[in-house]
Amino acid sequence: MQGFESETGPESKNAVTIENVPGHSNNGERSLALRYRRLAPGRIARAATLTFIPSKEIADYFDERGYRLLASPTLYPGQVLRAGLAADAGNAEAATLRLYARHYNEDDALEIIGGEPVQLAPGADVQLSWLVPETGNQPIAYIGIEIAGENGASGTVYLDWLSWDGTPDVQLNRPYISEAGRAKRKQPRFWKKAWIYALDSNERFDAWDYWPQPYRVIQNEGRGLLIQGTRDWTDYQFAATAMPRVCEAGGIAVRAQGLQRYYALLLDHEKTRIVRVLDGETILAETDAGWSVEQEVDLKLKVEGNKLTAFVNGEQALEAKDPDNALTGGGIALIAQTGCIYFDKVGVRPV
Repeated sequence: MQGFESETGPESKNAVTIENVPGHSNNGERSLALRYRRLAPGRIARAATLTFIPSKEIADYFDERGYRLLASPTLYPGQVLRAGLAADAGNAEAATLRLYARHYNEDDALEIIGGEPVQLAPGADVQLSWLVPETGNQPIAYIGIEIAGENGASGTVYLDWLSWDGTPDVQLNRPYISEAGRAKRKQPRFWKKAWIYALDSNERFDAWDYWPQPYRVIQNEGRGLLIQGTRDWTDYQFAATAMPRVCEAGGIAVRAQGLQRYYALLLDHEKTRIVRVLDGETILAETDAGWSVEQEVDLKLKVEGNKLTAFVNGEQALEAKDPDNALTGGGIALIAQTGCIYFDKVGVRPV
């Protein structure tokens, strides 16, 4: 339960204090006491923990000093957020609880979404669950517990545990309509800050927006990756539309754990391959069909257990199994090898 803090906005300032206390846990010895006070319409207690970069101001602080804050969200739409809570037996009345999240919007500000509220009587306990909805292709920065009440309600609710599971069901495209033409600055940028930029190009990926494709992936030498996601992702399908410019090869990766740990669907002018990159590169399957410069191609790579299935332009192109099942979880990546590739229609879905 480390990392929780009370919100300090106009609705929630001084509405709740947080304390790590013994007891009130079904599986452990301690819990997090949320002591709320003087609740009323317009005054709501909220306690939250981070899942991404906390604010534009903090991101700017690091950017201006030459040390960019690189992070990927830990929670995504399509996953299920869960929590176990109990109300103190001494509470005078029932508390109204819900799970909530804050995600970035087109102004790079945070806005709130939440699950259905539940009444929790004094001395009772409950397990909340919430399927996180679509956020307009924007990253989620906070998750937490919201407590509402009336007539100056005060009391204590104990948070025993909070977790999430499931496969993301999310689109990772440009979250706004941009004007065609030249590159634009001062556009919303946190949707791009959710990617880890492991490329050698000097282009400021999150500072410029090029039209029409939302992702321009450039690697001057060797192979570079644009990575997002977590090791909790196991079985899923990753799709993207790619348009190769002048490049040696490129494609998409799943179960990415770093620059030398992933499965990938790679294409060049002559071959299409499924490869495993781990202690070197192993070709798991290949065919003689390649791609053409300046021609869009729809790519999809599905991973389930140790089985990988590749689709090109909607048709199954390759299938392979990793006999070692060496990489059991990881995020996604867009790949460019010595050149430039444009990507669009990027998304992750359950298998």
